[in-house]
Amino acid sequence: MTFTSKSWPEGRLDRPMKLSKKPVVAVIVTLIMVILGSVIYRNWNEIKDYDFTLDYTYLAISFAVSILGFFLLAIGWGLILKHLGAEIEMKRVISIWFHAQITRWLPGNIWSVASMFYLTRGVPKTTVALSALLALVLNMVAGVITMFGFFYWWPTHLVGDYPLFYLVPPVAFIVLIFVYPNMVTKMYDNRLWRYILRKFGKEGFLKDIPPYQIERRDMSWMLLYYIVYWCVAGLGFYFFVLSFSLVPLSLLPGCIVIFAMSWIVSFLAFVAPGGIGVKESVSTVMLAYYLPVGVAAVISLASRIWMIFSELFCLLIARTVLRVKM
Repeated sequence: MTFTSKSWPEGRLDRPMKLSKKPVVAVIVTLIMVILGSVIYRNWNEIKDYDFTLDYTYLAISFAVSILGFFLLAIGWGLILKHLGAEIEMKRVISIWFHAQITRWLPGNIWSVASMFYLTRGVPKTTVALSALLALVLNMVAGVITMFGFFYWWPTHLVGDYPLFYLVPPVAFIVLIFVYPNMVTKMYDNRLWRYILRKFGKEGFLKDIPPYQIERRDMSWMLLYYIVYWCVAGLGFYFFVLSFSLVPLSLLPGCIVIFAMSWIVSFLAFVAPGGIGVKESVSTVMLAYYLPVGVAAVISLASRIWMIFSELFCLLIARTVLRVKM
């Protein structure tokens, strides 16, 4: 992978970003949490009578696998930076990643990237911005591919009534084969990106992306790398569910799909800081195909705490083990 830079308006990257629509964000998040709370309240007897089996061994395994997944994300960003020619130690990249991810809890889903700009001193802002964008696109596309890859393990009673659903994975793969390569290899000159950004009034953003070239081989390996990440993350979620309920191994593909879809949908819900409420809602709806809806809601809400503690532990490792001066 080679990278050729041209001038990028530094002022645009350094411009302070303002928090907006705080009341709207608060109302939306509160409404979602109230709905989830009402689900638990209405199904309280079902939850109370459910045979929860809190297994600390499976819980510990879920934390370990979740932490591994977060490290894969950090290393993935580091590999992209290296391919773009950035001279930076991997342990510094990992430390920056975990410090920056904490800011995801601010509304807007932009503060982690802003933190990367600030913390990666010595690396051109063009490279940092492009690496963050490529990491996001690769991760999103890999998540969609992973969901479709495990689609046929979804409960038959869900797709059985809608036979056309079975056409979704092959059609999606065909579309990705023709659309995805140019979305990544020529992001700065791509019609689909231009159309999407025009709809959001951000078409000028493409003018700021410097020309670069990615070999298809490198792109394929990185895409495979992020698919592995989604499988690892889904495995961690499966062990987390397993620590509460003795679910069968056949639920593993479903957990991978649930984790990937809930994350992607929550990310697209731009106003919710860290996707809070949105991720839990999607997870509850999908997990309810396997477990009682009240139990699914409890596990989905608990998974938020599980993720937060996993991220905090990663940050603790970055500060105490890696000991990189920010």
